[in-house]
Amino acid sequence: MVRNKAIPIHNQKDGNKLANKAKPKTDVLERERKETPLVAYFMAFVFALLGYVVLGKIILAARPHPIHWLSAILGGVLGYFLGLLWFRWKGDIL
Repeated sequence: MVRNKAIPIHNQKDGNKLANKAKPKTDVLERERKETPLVAYFMAFVFALLGYVVLGKIILAARPHPIHWLSAILGGVLGYFLGLLWFRWKGDIL
């Protein structure tokens, strides 16, 4: 036969510990959405333009045309991540 024993609460102040740990959904939904800094867009544009003109048109001029666009895309992606690093190091440009 099993006896029903009351489980003692050691800290009456924090009686319902699970209720204290649960966060309401409104806090999660109300989090501030962070925007991408302007410097990341600016550097992505500049590096895409440089990638297209310098790498695509000058260095790879004899290659097929899709290589030019690929160099612009790769330059833009590189510029975006360099812009994010710039933002962490120096801040935004405005």
